[in-house]
Amino acid sequence: MINPMPLDPLPTLKSAQLRMLFGLNMVPGALPLFLKTKLGRELMMDLGEIFGFSFNNVLDQESWSEKKLNLIQRVTQRFSWVVQNEDWTYWSGQLRDHCIPLLLMTGCKDKLFNEKDLRSYQHMVPFSEHISFLSGDHLMIRSLAHEIAPIVLKFVDSFKDDLEESKTVLTPFAAKPA
Repeated sequence: MINPMPLDPLPTLKSAQLRMLFGLNMVPGALPLFLKTKLGRELMMDLGEIFGFSFNNVLDQESWSEKKLNLIQRVTQRFSWVVQNEDWTYWSGQLRDHCIPLLLMTGCKDKLFNEKDLRSYQHMVPFSEHISFLSGDHLMIRSLAHEIAPIVLKFVDSFKDDLEESKTVLTPFAAKPA
C-alpha cells in the first residue's frame, strides 16, 4: 500500500479547513454551495495541488478550467461520501484478521495525512513491513516511482518460493463426447 487513506480519515486530516470542507457533505447541499465561495475555491486549489494539478502563478490559478474545478469538486464529494458512509469498525476488524504480508510505504511530506496515522495499518496488520520516504508526498507513486518500484519487486520476490510451493495444478475439463 502506498500512502493509503487512514481508517476513519476525517479526524486525521492535517488541515482543519479540509476537515471542515469534507464535513460539509453531511449537510445536504452545503458542500456544492460552499465550493462556489472564494474560500471554497481556494480549498479546491489546495486540493488540486495535492492531487497533482500544478500551476506556477496566480494567473494559472485564475485560468483553471471549470472541468478541473468540477473534477476536484466531484472527488471532494466522493471522499466525503466514503467518510460518512463507510463502516470503519468493520474494516479495522478485517485488517486485524489479515494474514497476507503487507508492504506499507508512506511519505513524510504528505499534505493530507500525518505519517503516524498512516502507520496505524502497521499496528493492525500482523505481517506488515513499513518503509518511510523522507521526500514522499501524497502522490509519491508519481514522484518516487523509480525508488518505489524496486522495493515492491523485492517484496513480491521474497514470497516467490512460498508461491511456488502452494501452486495447485489445474487440469482442463475434458470435452464431453458428442
